[in-house]
Amino acid sequence: MLGICKVKNVPQMQQHMDYGTVIVRHTVRQFVDDLSKDGFKKLIYSFLSIRWSLRTKSATMDDYVLSLNNFRQQHYHAFLYHHKQPSKKCLQFMELLQTFHETGKKTKQKYKDLFTQLESFSECIQAWPGGHFKGTPFVFTNQTASAWFFDEVLAAKKKYGVGGRKDLFYPVHFDNKWTGHVDCPANRIGFRAMTTEIASYLIHVGYESVASVQRKWNLQCEHTPQRDYAIVHKDAPQVVSVFEELTANHHETLEQCLCLHIQSPEQLRARVFKTIVRRYDDSVRQLIAERGEFERKYKNVQAKHVDTAMRLRATKRKLDDTYNDCAHMEESLTQAKREIHSLCSSLRQRDADLRQSIGAQWDLYHRLYPPGNQSRF
Repeated sequence: MLGICKVKNVPQMQQHMDYGTVIVRHTVRQFVDDLSKDGFKKLIYSFLSIRWSLRTKSATMDDYVLSLNNFRQQHYHAFLYHHKQPSKKCLQFMELLQTFHETGKKTKQKYKDLFTQLESFSECIQAWPGGHFKGTPFVFTNQTASAWFFDEVLAAKKKYGVGGRKDLFYPVHFDNKWTGHVDCPANRIGFRAMTTEIASYLIHVGYESVASVQRKWNLQCEHTPQRDYAIVHKDAPQVVSVFEELTANHHETLEQCLCLHIQSPEQLRARVFKTIVRRYDDSVRQLIAERGEFERKYKNVQAKHVDTAMRLRATKRKLDDTYNDCAHMEESLTQAKREIHSLCSSLRQRDADLRQSIGAQWDLYHRLYPPGNQSRF
């Protein structure tokens, strides 16, 4: 780690590249790639990305309807097709969607309740990178370094009494070279003099250790829980050396461009690119071959996608027909139960009437023919 240095003038050559954003976006891509290995987690992530897009605006009833339909068509139906043995959590997720589908009249509040219930399944995904930015998970923001663990860093600053968002504590550039540090929230603190509180904060966010604080500033700090809120590229010198080589070649091309423009402005573009291709001929051939392979794979995937989409649409129609048939059968069953109940009631009434009639007949018989007068028959 470097010592304290407030940087005001950054070399123009380095200003165009946001190292931190490149790093955090790569981290998110790795997270999503790893997540995609688990079908249900990928499904939950897809739903949450739709869910958080609704929170960026005042969602209407139509927004909820469209979002749920898109989720079903683009993600849910494909998941059902490819995963035949769902887990317990997955079955609960599916039951919620099925129950909602069978609900009669759907209101905006019912949609909001459903989305809230489905959002609770986010607990299935552990270790979300980047924390939160003003309440929104980092992965659903525009993913810049300035939003990396923004809320968590703000809470840490309050905990340790460290204020300020203006100055970089660790410089992004030193001696015209990248230091490995970036402009992230954890790197912006108010500083006048090093204190135990600031040192403890630096340990907590991941910049320093108890040993490095004692070595640099001769301060004794207690061990504090460490978090990965800081963004530090540990192999920056090796990366910078490659940057310098690329920059050198870039300037060489610029000079050549100027000279060619003087000689032949009409053929400037063609000659410059021809020279670049000659310099990187082997690399270009390899890239062209890889591009051809990628194009072939893309066409195969696209063809499979079209076929899968057609199958999904057919399956959806069959599912919709099945749901309608089930609803009709359930209605018929209910009506049949009502008719059976009515018939049973009528049968019981007729049986009671018959018994009453038989009893009345016997009473009449005994009155007409008392027991003592039956001998003449």
